[in-house]
Amino acid sequence: MTRGPLFPESQQAEDESLAVARSLAGAADAFEPLVRAHASRVIRLAYHFLGNWDEARDLAQETFARAYFCLGKYDPGRPFATWLCTIAARLATDRLRRRRVQARAAASLPPPRTRGLDPETDLSLREALARLTPRQRQAVVLCDLHGFSGTEAAEMIGCAASTIRVLRLLARRRLRDALAGAAELDPEVESAAADAIVLEARK
Repeated sequence: MTRGPLFPESQQAEDESLAVARSLAGAADAFEPLVRAHASRVIRLAYHFLGNWDEARDLAQETFARAYFCLGKYDPGRPFATWLCTIAARLATDRLRRRRVQARAAASLPPPRTRGLDPETDLSLREALARLTPRQRQAVVLCDLHGFSGTEAAEMIGCAASTIRVLRLLARRRLRDALAGAAELDPEVESAAADAIVLEARK
């Protein structure tokens, strides 16, 4: 039996605003229900960025710690989940950026994969997302995997909604190239393979 949300949907915004207000007033137990209500989603979002469950849990803890100490900046007119995911997405992007810097400094980047991959190759979600640039990954994770609109995602990462559309298009092309491995592959096969990645993430 699926457990329902901690806050009933009809009262979610009101209850979350009250919890935030109590936290700001110094109530020691007020923030815990917010953590329990949103922890699963924040961890999943972090995993889709980082590809590692341990790092995802660690980033989720950092997200909630950052949120707790920045509660005074929270806008009650905005969904609390969106605010949390904005923090998580930015922290994850910073970690990915540091990974790239460290990899370049250590000269340990893996060699590029050769063309001509078997069209039937079943790339995992982690492998597929790793092929995207940080900005492309932001757009795909927020919109395609976590259901935020282009406008919401744009606000979360600080760009125009049109930029999100372009990033998602470029990401899809890159995923298709990785899955296909050859320009001669039937476009319908490419599309089906790329769709399979998104469906896997939504399970």
